[in-house]
Amino acid sequence: VPRREKEVFSVESRSRGIKVKDMQYTWYVEPLTGMGSVYRVSRDGSWCTYLNAYRTLSDVLQDGPGACYLVVEATYQGVRSVDKVRIENEE
Repeated sequence: VPRREKEVFSVESRSRGIKVKDMQYTWYVEPLTGMGSVYRVSRDGSWCTYLNAYRTLSDVLQDGPGACYLVVEATYQGVRSVDKVRIENEE
Protein backbone atom coordinates (compact mmCIF):
# COMPACT_ATOMS: atom_id res chain seq x y z
CA VAL A 1 0.00 0.00 0.00
CA PRO A 2 1.51 3.37 -0.94
CA ARG A 3 2.56 5.77 1.84
CA ARG A 4 -0.43 7.33 3.65
CA GLU A 5 -2.86 5.73 1.19
CA LYS A 6 -5.99 3.75 2.06
CA GLU A 7 -7.30 0.43 0.80
CA VAL A 8 -10.72 -1.16 1.40
CA PHE A 9 -11.06 -4.81 2.46
CA SER A 10 -14.25 -6.82 2.87
CA VAL A 11 -15.30 -10.16 4.32
CA GLU A 12 -18.25 -12.52 3.96
CA SER A 13 -18.96 -15.61 6.03
CA ARG A 14 -20.52 -18.75 4.59
CA SER A 15 -21.48 -22.13 5.99
CA ARG A 16 -22.00 -24.91 3.44
CA GLY A 17 -22.27 -22.25 0.74
CA ILE A 18 -24.96 -20.22 2.52
CA LYS A 19 -24.17 -16.69 3.70
CA VAL A 20 -24.29 -16.40 7.50
CA LYS A 21 -26.27 -13.36 8.69
CA ASP A 22 -25.76 -11.54 12.00
CA MET A 23 -22.03 -12.29 12.05
CA GLN A 24 -19.88 -10.04 14.26
CA TYR A 25 -16.51 -8.94 12.84
CA THR A 26 -13.50 -7.37 14.56
CA TRP A 27 -10.63 -5.87 12.53
CA TYR A 28 -7.11 -5.08 13.75
CA VAL A 29 -3.51 -4.76 12.53
CA GLU A 30 -0.78 -7.18 13.60
CA PRO A 31 2.67 -5.57 13.04
CA LEU A 32 5.59 -7.50 11.56
CA THR A 33 8.29 -5.17 10.19
CA GLY A 34 5.81 -2.33 9.57
CA MET A 35 2.57 -0.94 10.95
CA GLY A 36 -0.68 0.55 9.69
CA SER A 37 -4.13 1.14 11.09
CA VAL A 38 -7.77 0.34 10.67
CA TYR A 39 -9.03 3.72 9.51
CA ARG A 40 -12.75 3.02 9.23
CA VAL A 41 -15.11 0.05 9.71
CA SER A 42 -18.60 -0.31 8.26
CA ARG A 43 -21.54 -0.36 10.62
CA ASP A 44 -22.04 -4.12 10.15
CA GLY A 45 -18.28 -4.74 10.24
CA SER A 46 -18.24 -6.45 6.85
CA TRP A 47 -15.62 -4.07 5.42
CA CYS A 48 -12.85 -1.86 6.70
CA THR A 49 -10.53 0.78 5.31
CA TYR A 50 -6.83 0.19 6.01
CA LEU A 51 -4.43 3.17 6.22
CA ASN A 52 -0.68 2.92 5.62
CA ALA A 53 0.07 5.07 8.68
CA TYR A 54 -0.69 5.02 12.39
CA ARG A 55 -0.98 7.45 15.29
CA THR A 56 1.66 7.52 18.00
CA LEU A 57 0.79 7.84 21.69
CA SER A 58 1.26 11.61 21.32
CA ASP A 59 -1.33 11.59 18.46
CA VAL A 60 1.17 12.20 15.65
CA LEU A 61 0.54 10.47 12.30
CA GLN A 62 3.53 8.19 11.62
CA ASP A 63 4.46 6.25 8.48
CA GLY A 64 4.78 2.49 8.91
CA PRO A 65 6.79 1.03 6.01
CA GLY A 66 7.27 -2.73 5.99
CA ALA A 67 4.95 -5.70 6.40
CA CYS A 68 1.98 -6.27 8.67
CA TYR A 69 -1.18 -8.35 8.77
CA LEU A 70 -4.71 -7.01 8.55
CA VAL A 71 -6.68 -9.43 10.71
CA VAL A 72 -10.43 -10.03 10.84
CA GLU A 73 -12.12 -12.14 13.50
CA ALA A 74 -15.63 -13.48 12.90
CA THR A 75 -17.75 -14.58 15.85
CA TYR A 76 -21.12 -16.32 15.66
CA GLN A 77 -22.90 -18.05 18.54
CA GLY A 78 -19.64 -18.32 20.47
CA VAL A 79 -17.65 -19.80 17.56
CA ARG A 80 -14.64 -17.71 16.47
CA SER A 81 -12.80 -17.79 13.15
CA VAL A 82 -9.76 -15.69 12.20
CA ASP A 83 -8.36 -14.76 8.80
CA LYS A 84 -5.61 -12.37 7.81
CA VAL A 85 -3.97 -10.82 4.79
CA ARG A 86 -0.33 -9.76 4.60
CA ILE A 87 0.14 -6.12 3.62
CA GLU A 88 3.35 -4.61 2.29
CA ASN A 89 3.51 -0.91 3.12
CA GLU A 90 5.61 1.26 0.82
CA GLU A 91 7.83 4.05 2.14
